[in-house]
Amino acid sequence: MDAQHEKSIRRFRGRLMRMLALRYALMLTAAWGFLWGAGVLVGRAAIDAERTPLLWGLLGLIPAVALAIALARRKTPSVDAVRASLDGHSKAGGLLMAGGETPLNGWAARLPALVEPALRFRAGRSCGFLLIAVAFVAISFLMPKHLMSVSTARPLNIDGPSERLAEQINVLEEEKIIEEDRAADMEKKLEQVRKDASAEDPLKTWESLDHVERSLKKESEKAAEESIAETQKLSEAESLAEGLAEDQAKTNPSLSPETTAEAMSHLSQTLSDLAAQNKQFGEAMKQQGLTPEQMKKLAEQAGKNAKKLSPEQLKQLQKLAAQSKAGKAAKLAKLVKAGLLDPKKLGQCKAAGKCSGKGLAKFLKKNCEGGSCSMSTAMAAWCNGGRPGINRG
Repeated sequence: MDAQHEKSIRRFRGRLMRMLALRYALMLTAAWGFLWGAGVLVGRAAIDAERTPLLWGLLGLIPAVALAIALARRKTPSVDAVRASLDGHSKAGGLLMAGGETPLNGWAARLPALVEPALRFRAGRSCGFLLIAVAFVAISFLMPKHLMSVSTARPLNIDGPSERLAEQINVLEEEKIIEEDRAADMEKKLEQVRKDASAEDPLKTWESLDHVERSLKKESEKAAEESIAETQKLSEAESLAEGLAEDQAKTNPSLSPETTAEAMSHLSQTLSDLAAQNKQFGEAMKQQGLTPEQMKKLAEQAGKNAKKLSPEQLKQLQKLAAQSKAGKAAKLAKLVKAGLLDPKKLGQCKAAGKCSGKGLAKFLKKNCEGGSCSMSTAMAAWCNGGRPGINRG
């Protein structure tokens, strides 16, 4: 065959291969662009990846182009197929095909000039996809971080319960039931529960809230028991101070000096114990010129010639005990209002504070003169309505 015809066949086949390679390259490059852009978005949103390392995705274009060339070679028609196509298109009557199998000799002069078919590649669609892919990659790199937050879990709305618990923590802190550090720690835990709240696992969230609530109520119960016990002591001290002041104000006191000294010793010991338990009460006593140390020293003197508290001092102590008792009830009332305490505890506190000193001197004279009873037992019986009876047993 004429070398010129053979060259034309191979040239046409090369053009066809390059066109196919370009077509596949555009398609595969666009596909890689979409995959790369999606990977960039996921990396930046899920693991907070930096932009610079993600630029290595450009290297993905190399295998895309290589694959396009490989596909083009595989899809390009063989030389014989191209020869047959050109034979028909040039109306060579089969001479071009025959020349590929055997020398034409004299027939070679009869071969017409080869006419190559026009090759047209409609690249509009492929180029459009490629431009979209390039824009997608650019957007994935340039999109601000705050617009890419990914949250697969649906949040659980616990604003109501968490705000209620936060208010309860504030109440406990204001009433000095828990320290500032403990309150801050509990608020931090509550805030963490609020952040981790998820509708995918609501049971875990509610269990965490219940744990915080149980801790708060446990602190409240402990404070209530302490307040009730202190209120009972304050009530005894108030009634004893009132009874002694009333008896000391008389021209002829009902109680003997010994019983009076013993009662004042018991009062002083009770006040000293209360001052040690309640710093605020101790400070209030100091403001009245009565220190806990003085009360303790006075409690150790229970003889006839022991130093006694004056009616004015007794009235001051009565007033202080009444004020402190009212403060205890007010504190428990706040806890009840905040939902931290059973109202029954407030009732117990108020019941523990109902003890008057009116007629106490006569009660003590009747039951305790001559050392027939202990003062603590007598006061417990008096504040219990005079029951049970007082005797040497």
